[in-house]
Amino acid sequence: MWKEKKSEDPSKTTLSHKDGDVYAMIIFERTEMDLEDIKNIAINNAKAVAPDIKVTLEEERIVNGGNIFCMKMEGTIQSINFIYYGYYYAGEAGTLQLLTYTFTNLFHEYESDMTDFLNGLSIKE
Repeated sequence: MWKEKKSEDPSKTTLSHKDGDVYAMIIFERTEMDLEDIKNIAINNAKAVAPDIKVTLEEERIVNGGNIFCMKMEGTIQSINFIYYGYYYAGEAGTLQLLTYTFTNLFHEYESDMTDFLNGLSIKE
């Protein structure tokens, strides 16, 4: 259902959904930091491309036995509305951002595929 796209950044893997209207990114960095810092970095990175970004969901979840922070953000890039829906993790081994994103008008069509992808995350300490 997801196909990897080439990336020149070794810390980032990008994927596209078989339908082509939904995308995902896996960003892993060995830098140890606090989960609150990752959240702020993610918001600031999103604001760099969409200054009107708004966080519409923030919650802690347990996914496959691991503590994960879930965040959904909505914004506009070049007059196109989109949603980022992702999981964030911080631990001794580093930080992980597992993100999915699509156009706002398509979110409900793909929400279950995005959630299934995110829920595939398994953290091994």
